[in-house]
Amino acid sequence: MTQSQQMLANLIGSRICHDLISPIGAIHNGIELLILTAQDHSDPEVSLIADSCKTASDLIKFFRITFGQNGEGKSLSALMAQTILEPLLSGERKSLQWNISEDLSHQEVQAIFLSVLCLEAAMPRGGKFVITQKENTFCIEGYSDYIKHGDRAWTLLDSQTEDTQVAPSIVQFLLLPQVAKTIARRVDCSSSSNRITIDLRPVSSHSRSQDI
Repeated sequence: MTQSQQMLANLIGSRICHDLISPIGAIHNGIELLILTAQDHSDPEVSLIADSCKTASDLIKFFRITFGQNGEGKSLSALMAQTILEPLLSGERKSLQWNISEDLSHQEVQAIFLSVLCLEAAMPRGGKFVITQKENTFCIEGYSDYIKHGDRAWTLLDSQTEDTQVAPSIVQFLLLPQVAKTIARRVDCSSSSNRITIDLRPVSSHSRSQDI
């Protein structure tokens, strides 16, 4: 993917998220008013719609960072990044441990979020996601009782790969090395029977592993 193609894809992502967030928010506000005025506050249909609206809103906020315009020069607090990511990794099968406290650039958050999506593809049964900054390396780890190995998608993380014929479900593998390049990092991967890791290392670092 060329730089101009990536920029166009980011602009399209930003436009879609921008146009969807307002009507989703309006529906959510309307549902909250219905709940406040309803005599039976336990109405399961209304609760289902409210939960669905919140899920859609959380996804749009996440996609706006992950697939939207990269916001060069802008930054996010670590707390804000965690707040955006946490709803997507909470529940019975997933959990998040966020160990970063410093502010991050928009592109750094984007690379971390794309890494999470890559790990998620290899963890179909869910698991624990741990995100840490070790010196100047971002370490995104996934722990699960089942790690899916051997998927061709992982070869797309090689920044030299030019294959653009990919399914929408694995587009994160195509975008991650491009975003990593904008913050002078490369993508290193490693895995074991119950752990899978993506390290976003400075390009000056010599160690390299990719055994997915």
